[in-house]
Amino acid sequence: MAKGLQIISREEEWVKIIELSGEITKSDEVPPDQILPPSQEIKAVVLNFSKVEYINSAGIALLIRVVRLAREKPIAVLAHGLNSHYEKIFNMVGLTNYLYIYPNEGTALAAAGLIR
Repeated sequence: MAKGLQIISREEEWVKIIELSGEITKSDEVPPDQILPPSQEIKAVVLNFSKVEYINSAGIALLIRVVRLAREKPIAVLAHGLNSHYEKIFNMVGLTNYLYIYPNEGTALAAAGLIR
């Protein structure tokens, strides 16, 4: 049975940390503004992909829309927990030009200006 996308988020100062799990398959399943914060105080979003099992082309399209929306706000988008396969795909489609990938949450938060 396929798992849909589940989102758990928390905020630390000016950073919203979002844990994604399941499958990112339907771009219409989750509106991009559900991932990005409405708060003007948030300056960065850290996406945790470590529990994501699968991303298809519609899921990539959703992530592209999230990054575009973030650039308009402006909010920095950082990510960690990607396996090498998806990191390669993100590079191929150009997502890494706008979404910065880090090895773990600590380094992503440090890059966002939070030291743990």
